[in-house]
Amino acid sequence: MKNFILYIAVPLWIMSCSDQPDESKEDISDDSPSEKSVDDTSSVLKLSDTINGQVSEWYQGKEQIKMKGQIDENKQRHGKWVYYSQTGLELSMTTYTHGMKEGFSVVKYPNGALHYRGEYR
Repeated sequence: MKNFILYIAVPLWIMSCSDQPDESKEDISDDSPSEKSVDDTSSVLKLSDTINGQVSEWYQGKEQIKMKGQIDENKQRHGKWVYYSQTGLELSMTTYTHGMKEGFSVVKYPNGALHYRGEYR
């Protein structure tokens, strides 16, 4: 009887560990709603803007800014980047140099209390 269970259980276990993709799962893409662009005929709201190297990302409804900062010619973060809560409170500020954190950084809790501050080199 034990051998019979092993003959059934082991092949089932091996089949469950196969490398075949599971088609029942939803396709997860890297496109977040903030990166979707607006077509003139579409009702999808564009939640990020890039104007002259200044990037602004908005919360849903485009009433409150989510983050803003500068990018360089290689589209990497450069300069001061600020992240805001949905209520408009500044949650973090970090400086970048060509995509790398460099310089002063401040991070706050959602209630506005200081979480940490430091400097990257």
